Amino acid sequence: MPADVALPPILRRYWLAMALLTGLSVLYTATKAALYHLKFPYGIGILYDDSLWGDLLVFRPGFLHFRTPQFWQSFEYPFTYPAPLGVVLGLLFRFAHPVKVYLAFEVAAVAGAAWWFVRQLTSRGIGAATAWVFTLSTLAMTWPLLFLIDTANAEGFVILTLALGVYAILKDRFWLGAILIGIAGSMKFFPLILLGLLLARRRYREFAAALLVAAAVTIASLAILGPTIAEAQRQINIGFTLIQNLYFFTMKPDAAALDHSLWVGVRYAAVYVARSTSVLAPALRAYILVAAATGVTLFFTTIRKLPTLNAVLALTTCAVLLPPLSLEYTLVHLLLPFALLCAYAIDMGQSGAAIKGLGACFGCFIILFNIETFLSNRLTYAAEARTLALIVLLWIVLRHPFAWTTLDPTNLGSAENA
Repeated sequence: MPADVALPPILRRYWLAMALLTGLSVLYTATKAALYHLKFPYGIGILYDDSLWGDLLVFRPGFLHFRTPQFWQSFEYPFTYPAPLGVVLGLLFRFAHPVKVYLAFEVAAVAGAAWWFVRQLTSRGIGAATAWVFTLSTLAMTWPLLFLIDTANAEGFVILTLALGVYAILKDRFWLGAILIGIAGSMKFFPLILLGLLLARRRYREFAAALLVAAAVTIASLAILGPTIAEAQRQINIGFTLIQNLYFFTMKPDAAALDHSLWVGVRYAAVYVARSTSVLAPALRAYILVAAATGVTLFFTTIRKLPTLNAVLALTTCAVLLPPLSLEYTLVHLLLPFALLCAYAIDMGQSGAAIKGLGACFGCFIILFNIETFLSNRLTYAAEARTLALIVLLWIVLRHPFAWTTLDPTNLGSAENA
């Protein structure tokens, strides 16, 4: 039997850097806890008693009255998600132990993703033991994933639906991919950016169908939440107004601590120039228009002409960078593009090809995924670093094409098929 293939140097460097940064964070926190006699959990950014699974449990009072006349009046904290996620949470709270069900869902999704990724590695000659150690340790050191599980945020449902939709398109199952991305886009608007993959392949009917699915799921969900579509939307608008005030327009430093949206920098710059927060509402409208126009221009001038791997990376990066609110757990959407990039790096390493920009991409992922300052709860500049990493990652994938026959069989290349 042929000997197992070693991980390429570029992945070993990524692995080592993640381990060193995580180890330094743990050492810093442990030392600080010992010196200052801190109590558990030593100031780390996860596992606080008042935040553990908080993004799910905060809605428990309302969903105890799901589909009753008391529903909207029972929320102690306004409901802050689009209607389809309201239906999902309504079904979840039908269970006696919704947190356990949600965590079981997360564990199953992570386990399935890990199994799929290990198969990608072993099919390329990586030994099973190495593949599993690399996969599990990488997941364990991926801070956005830990943050998602810690908060039990409903983003987990969006992430899985969108990832399956993107993967279906990569496997040429365009109608399935369109339906799944349409559903994900009804849960949160930004997943619709990934429909660019259909436009790039001139799948116009599927693209239109995805938009219809998003609209139909939204209307049906509003009807289910009730008592009428208009009243359900009015209640959801109340939650959206709260989000605007808490995140979009606030100048409190802690509000931006976990937000890597490009709007954060624009917001602070606008207030600095105008010397007043009154500029925020018009500045937000201008930002949304400019961000949308920039994204559309980038797509039609550059992204749609790039290899598929570049397109997936670019569109996903835009999806987590351009919306006016993008908290830590949205970075989990980058795990699928990261996995594809790892497989590409192995294929290119085996072919002996030197790929410009590939090392810099993994450098960006180190910043995006590592727990860094969060383990010591020193949040200053961490989100800003991730924003810069997203900008650099987008610039790299727009500039350096990653031709890969696995995703573009008709293109010339040296990679092996999956």
